Order: sequence, then C-alpha cells, then structure tokens
Amino acid sequence: ARLDDLLRSTGFADVSIEAVRFSFDFDTPEHWWEFVFDIAAPIRRRILSLDVPSQAKVRQLVLAQSDSFSSQGKLRLPAANLCVVASK
Repeated sequence: ARLDDLLRSTGFADVSIEAVRFSFDFDTPEHWWEFVFDIAAPIRRRILSLDVPSQAKVRQLVLAQSDSFSSQGKLRLPAANLCVVASK
C-alpha cells in the first residue's frame, strides 16, 4: 500500500504491484553468513567495527536465528521482489 500511495502521489496511474516470491538456498547457514558478509557492505562495515569477541557473538546470534529456516542442514530463506507496472 505504501508503494502504491507513493507512485500515485507522484503522478502515476494504473498501478499494478505483484510480489514475485522465491527463496535463497544455501548448503549451510555458514554459507549464507559468508554470502551476506560478502555482498552487504554496510553490514560488513558495522560488524568489522566491533571487537573480535563481539563479532563472534553477533555471528553466533544471527546463525542461531536461522535454525527455523533450516532443514537437513540446508538453509532456505523466503524472499520476494516487488514488480511494478504503472503509467504516467
């Protein structure tokens, strides 16, 4: 609704928004951690600004939260892209 409102308030009409669902699949939670650490510069900078014990604690806490998305040692994280079509 927020994206629809934003587009309409800037002059767009006939707004159609569709969520295209997919998943990120990783062999292990650790592979996911490495992926995020490699591609998300703001997250990497923030974690690297911590002392080494704090970095390890953050990693441990985050990986513990991934348990609910794990099955047979693999990790599947649901995701979605919003695809928008509008006219102006």
